[in-house]
Amino acid sequence: LDKLETEGDGRPGLEEHRSALIERFLADHPAHPSAPKALLRRFAAIENPTLQDAETLVMVPTTSANGALAHQQGVRMLYRIFRRGTGEQRIAAGRRFIEVVPVPRFDSEGDPEQQLVEVLQVRQLLDIALAAGIEDTDTARAALNSIDRGVAAEVINLMGKERELDYRRLSLALLEGASDDALYYFELLGQGDQTEDDWLQVAARTIYNAAIPVLMDDSIPVDDQRSQHGIDAVRRSTAVLLGDRPEEADYADASNYKLGRSLALAERLGYESSGRIESLELANAIYGALVAARETDARALAGLAWTASKLGRDQEALATLRTLVSSTAVGSDQWFRYKTELVELLGRTDPVRAREVLDQHVVLHPEYGPEPWGRRLEILHGQLGPQGGAS
Repeated sequence: LDKLETEGDGRPGLEEHRSALIERFLADHPAHPSAPKALLRRFAAIENPTLQDAETLVMVPTTSANGALAHQQGVRMLYRIFRRGTGEQRIAAGRRFIEVVPVPRFDSEGDPEQQLVEVLQVRQLLDIALAAGIEDTDTARAALNSIDRGVAAEVINLMGKERELDYRRLSLALLEGASDDALYYFELLGQGDQTEDDWLQVAARTIYNAAIPVLMDDSIPVDDQRSQHGIDAVRRSTAVLLGDRPEEADYADASNYKLGRSLALAERLGYESSGRIESLELANAIYGALVAARETDARALAGLAWTASKLGRDQEALATLRTLVSSTAVGSDQWFRYKTELVELLGRTDPVRAREVLDQHVVLHPEYGPEPWGRRLEILHGQLGPQGGAS
């Protein structure tokens, strides 16, 4: 094999011959001292290793000749599978990496080359431990504590990876439910040099994704601390992702559109909890920009109507509600909802027209509609009185 490696370049069929020799050697001499070296040669050229390939190498005793090299190669394979893989394969590779790579101690000076390897591996440990589907907070916390000890003792050099580690601290804080700590590290990333990495953008996405489920959970009151943290997180993250004038963002872009709709909701909830008119104004402006980009998006139209009504912009609200009524399936629950909101607003701004609309409505829908909309329409009709009566 050594002779083929050094003298056989360019020979036809060399690779097949070499592979056959390796397989025969390993089959006949699995415990031979040179077996780890043969394994390294077998896997050296593999572009897409399997979990079994990686497992074969990490199980080689590190005390044997070339055993440490084989183990390191197996660890690199596991990380490559984790980064490139999907689903259960990715998770399995990540968990196995955590099992075979101990958290380094970094409490005394050692071989500089080995420390470089360990710093890389502890960064990989953090990447894996904090990943969705793994979320091993104990390993992540141990890794960060070890790094802190090493830095404090001046035995390791982070080589400019401080921002990456701040992002890992942010991710760990989110997993542990420490929202204030997560926002602290987010602010820290915003203050640093952002010219050579995109950790602030990655952090903004992470903060945003963690906040959205809270904002969308109707069971959480708007004045609940979780909701307030969610509102704050969406505001801060979208300030990075959309810029400081979100009402002017490019909402033709699908990703921006989703961000804008979430920010509008956050500002709307912020208004409901605080009464700040600035939040309501901003929500209305963003909903208007969203509707300009997608004229038939019911959620954006509904938000525009609601905020316009709260701001006293009755004509804007009425026009938007008419669009919703005309573009929604007649007889559906949403259609009755928009029709109710339209007629209730008309009842305040144009009672005569509201009565006419209800007179027409009850001909087609004698029961007015399903609850709660039908009952609200019936009550309003009674309050408006018969055609020609006092309003």
